[in-house]
Amino acid sequence: MDIPVLIVGAGPAGLCTSIMLSRLGVRSLVVERHAGTSIHPKATDISLRTMELLRQRGLDHQVREAALDAWFVQSVRASTLASPEVKVTSLGYPDEEESRRLGIVSPAALAQDYFEPILLEAARSYDGAEVRFNTELTTIRQDEASVHATLVDRATNRMTRVRAQYVIGADGISSAVRQAANIAFEGPAQVGTYISVLFRADLSHLAPMPQRGLYMVQWGGHTGLILPTSRDGAP
Repeated sequence: MDIPVLIVGAGPAGLCTSIMLSRLGVRSLVVERHAGTSIHPKATDISLRTMELLRQRGLDHQVREAALDAWFVQSVRASTLASPEVKVTSLGYPDEEESRRLGIVSPAALAQDYFEPILLEAARSYDGAEVRFNTELTTIRQDEASVHATLVDRATNRMTRVRAQYVIGADGISSAVRQAANIAFEGPAQVGTYISVLFRADLSHLAPMPQRGLYMVQWGGHTGLILPTSRDGAP
């Protein structure tokens, strides 16, 4: 198939790129090797600039309706959730008052497992956009006129050859596009090793109000992060 733009990765970056291109009248194909949108919260904060871009696409109200009420612009360091706050630190986002001075939108807290379905629905609302899950990029090469990619359906093993004018790598830190283009990392490839656990529990009676976006706890020689990711008690 021939397509103006092939986008590899259906996370927020890939889906937002598809929406932007559709609004400009440019057809695109988004491929994602996973079976669907994220089932894990991953990132939870949406910056003021991103909210401005979402507003241009008419999506800011949907995001705001689903967003957390957490006062996510600050993090807290303490021994436990129930312990007195030792230190409160800004996460680098403007608060409500600062946001009003900067523009008409403010940052939001919405985890990727809630954010991506909103973007997917918007991307698929355009006739010129297609999003395929369970589809993996296996080979890619470029000549003077275009980029040639091979895609494989992971469920059926069916192969599709695509010729595109442009390929956008939105496929994360282990990007197949980045590797194919021989683009090296800048800085350390790995900052640390962490175990991420998603659980559902009402901890509001333990954490002092207002609720923070990130709790850094250190107890018994162990260090961890606790953060709210949804309104249904899943931190």
